[in-house]
Amino acid sequence: MTVEIKHRTTGAVLMAVEAETLVSANLGGANLSGARLNWTSHDLLSAILFRAAGDDVEKRSLAGLVLVSRDWCWDEFLALEHPLREWALGVLAGYVKDGDNAPECLREMAAKNETG
Repeated sequence: MTVEIKHRTTGAVLMAVEAETLVSANLGGANLSGARLNWTSHDLLSAILFRAAGDDVEKRSLAGLVLVSRDWCWDEFLALEHPLREWALGVLAGYVKDGDNAPECLREMAAKNETG
């Protein structure tokens, strides 16, 4: 799969790389707001939650749970009765893009957030 890195204002493609090239890449400080996410990547979803968690230990621990639970899929996470479940889903819903294959619950939350 090819990943295009685009200029944030013009949309011009600055670089195109194979996704495998990004393995172990340090994306610290990267602006992912326009990216279409791989909704099955524990690393990526955990990193998004970790950034949003700031110094909050409970939120960071949920981000860590996503990272280490590689044997879990969306059904297992959605079945969790965790007090920060809605926080995590709300954070991830902010990254939903049309046609990006996001889980239905996130698409619904993103649509609800757009309409207020």
